[in-house]
Amino acid sequence: MRRFVIQRPVQVCGYLLLSLWLSGCAFFSPARSQSVSVTLGAESRVYLSDQVFWTLPSPDVIKGHFMVIQQVKGRYGDQSFDLLFQIEKKPGQLSLLGMTVSGQQLLQLVYRDGEVSGHVSPLVGDRIKLSYLVSDLLLAYGSGDVFNTALADQDIIAREIPSKSRVIGYNKRPLISIKYSGQWMGADQWPEIVHYRNLGLGYELEIKTLSKEFL
Repeated sequence: MRRFVIQRPVQVCGYLLLSLWLSGCAFFSPARSQSVSVTLGAESRVYLSDQVFWTLPSPDVIKGHFMVIQQVKGRYGDQSFDLLFQIEKKPGQLSLLGMTVSGQQLLQLVYRDGEVSGHVSPLVGDRIKLSYLVSDLLLAYGSGDVFNTALADQDIIAREIPSKSRVIGYNKRPLISIKYSGQWMGADQWPEIVHYRNLGLGYELEIKTLSKEFL
């Protein structure tokens, strides 16, 4: 079943909107709960470029049961941000809490049973699509064999050099470039540093894992 589709342009979401907010460019609006099905309708679509989208696979493409603390630095053009994330991975579930480096909570989400749900701070408003945060995590940390099997029917191409790099592409066009560096943590070889570039939407992330605790 084909999951990559050429469609209308998309507004930049996810991490990118966080960077715009932190630089004073986002709109302020009341906080509200966000809940999106990843199996039905247009809300299941997570765009990797202005024309190509995919459907999120199971959170279990990321192996293991653990909690990690990460520092995430991002850039879009001349805009940048610096955030802390706490991520918990349990069987069939991925949870994320995002905050400023000073500890102010900005968002939280849970991905399970085919749905992404959560809420964002009133300072951020409702323009962030939480499914985009999940997408970046799954693309960066999905385990090679499980990841490729899960995406085999979605017309996605994932080429990688184990422990070094991964390129996500569609129709011979690279969309996302991921490079791994630093130390590797634990038996499942969790990367310390991930350099993540979305070539389609034009933003970059440096994700550094500060600690990892097995649950």
